Amino acid sequence: PGNARPYWRLRLRASEGGTDPVEEDKNTPLFSPETKKLPSLADPVDFVQWESQTDPLDALGTSPKRLLLGGLTATALALGGNFLGVTSAILGGNPEIAQNWGLDIVVPVNGFKRCVSNEDGYEFLYPAEWLEDQRMVLRNAEKRQLALDPLSSQELQDKVRRQRVAEPTSAYGPAAGSGEENVSVIAAPILPGFTLESMGGVKRAGESLLSTIIAPPGSGKIATLLNGREEIHDGVLYYILDYTVETPRWSRHNFAVFVTQNDTLLTFNAQASVKQWDSFKERFEVMTDSFRLLL
Repeated sequence: PGNARPYWRLRLRASEGGTDPVEEDKNTPLFSPETKKLPSLADPVDFVQWESQTDPLDALGTSPKRLLLGGLTATALALGGNFLGVTSAILGGNPEIAQNWGLDIVVPVNGFKRCVSNEDGYEFLYPAEWLEDQRMVLRNAEKRQLALDPLSSQELQDKVRRQRVAEPTSAYGPAAGSGEENVSVIAAPILPGFTLESMGGVKRAGESLLSTIIAPPGSGKIATLLNGREEIHDGVLYYILDYTVETPRWSRHNFAVFVTQNDTLLTFNAQASVKQWDSFKERFEVMTDSFRLLL
């Protein structure tokens, strides 16, 4: 720019009379917008001070646009990588946005991540520090591979048969836990037309499930139903059970949610040992309340 003033150098020179600054090379600028040459800072004796009306960005050979793009890129990387937990902190006050955009699948929000199973049509929250069961990782990877590969008639029959067997489709637990503390979802085939209402009210259905499936006669288990309630979300009926299971070797406390979809009974179960229940109860309540079908 025409109004730019060149940079000058001031030297502090130690002398017998003091350390007053002495202006040197007054008529020779070290730097000007025309030369685009920065002064050397290699001389340890010199104290160099620059002062100019020239835009510092021009002096450094950059532009406001480039600086803005660099800042936006750094911000995006920080948010995407949850640098210092900043993304979690921002989304913590807007969990609905995190859920709608699917951000809580990879970024913790209020201490939880979200598991979404598009194959089986459900979602739920789990503690962010918990890890997915490695058997589930391998099994789900195998399912995705089978879905992509052309199937022979026999392979197709085997796949259908496996799909009609009750098996866990998701499972998470603490990395250093005893194995008793975990959350899982089991998908089990049911007869066409079966509904939860056909089992009666939630307590009657709960007693039937406990006595015939969870702790059948001769299993050595004693199951006790503590509470049961019904909830309807988006027109879908959910049965929620609170119960314990005891054996001579262990005792566990459970929250369970039952719901039917497409001739399949989905069972969400969060469990911990009775001794550890109080330390897990609050988080289990959040997890249980978050279990929903994908509609």
